[in-house]
Amino acid sequence: MDGCFSKNERLVKPAILESSVESFIIEGTCTSGEDTMLKAEDYEHFRDLLHKVETRIRGDYEHLTDEALENFGDSRSPQHLAELGTDAYEREFSLRFAESDQHVLEEIQAALGRIEDGTYGLCEDCLAAGKSNAKSVIPKTRLKEIPYARHCVSCERERESREAG
Repeated sequence: MDGCFSKNERLVKPAILESSVESFIIEGTCTSGEDTMLKAEDYEHFRDLLHKVETRIRGDYEHLTDEALENFGDSRSPQHLAELGTDAYEREFSLRFAESDQHVLEEIQAALGRIEDGTYGLCEDCLAAGKSNAKSVIPKTRLKEIPYARHCVSCERERESREAG
């Protein structure tokens, strides 16, 4: 499954993804390069999957922000200076996770939009480079793991290389 991800890609795979994907068997591997265009039932499956992941992450996001902001501005004083530092660290940690979740929610909305306009499952960079739809397919196994993926593994690796260097 290593061929499904670029080197630095962070996998956000909530438990809902693991259980719902099991019932949808996808053949092929990310490294095969011979994935086919998505069919109508694939679009429906991925739309449902994206909605399930969105619901799960939205709940996590709300919990994290509520938790982080719950005691913010609380008038009670910490007993020790170390407690103040710990509280600030925990609040910052929760807000960073919430920020990451917000980014994933935005990517999910963009993926749902691509389903509607018929470009879901096609690599944006390959299309921008003038490749045909058939040569721009993101493998289904990659979409199974990262249903909001915008790029094939090759293009994602190139993007990461440009950002790193």
